[in-house]
Amino acid sequence: MTTPTIRSPRFMSIACVLAIVGGLGMTFLNDATPVNLTVKNSARVYYPTDLSTGDKVEKKKPGVISSRRVFDATPEYAEIKRRALDQNSAEYLLLIKRASDRFQTAVTRCVDRGSYDLIAESGAVSVETGELADITDEVIKGL
Repeated sequence: MTTPTIRSPRFMSIACVLAIVGGLGMTFLNDATPVNLTVKNSARVYYPTDLSTGDKVEKKKPGVISSRRVFDATPEYAEIKRRALDQNSAEYLLLIKRASDRFQTAVTRCVDRGSYDLIAESGAVSVETGELADITDEVIKGL
């Protein structure tokens, strides 16, 4: 059995254009300009967790979030607010632990899906030039 050969000039032109455009797209995706960052508060760097305050690092795709907005979006925090639970109650502590676990899982999902190599609280890191992407909405979607 022989493999059919398509010799249409139009088909070959379209195939070439698609190959070139596809190749350029891959070039742009992999051509991320590194961002030089300084960690101002390592306790607010959610990923990776091995950085220290004062560290200077180079990242390809860093993002910042508002943890307050993320926590407000969790069902556990909504329950705390709805019931006006006291911060010293056992129910509050259990719900806030679950909200924290949900928060960390959402950050991990965002890292996996978006290929982020740093996620920090807004203001926890500083950049020499440019801006950091606010990915709060992406993390909330991962809840």
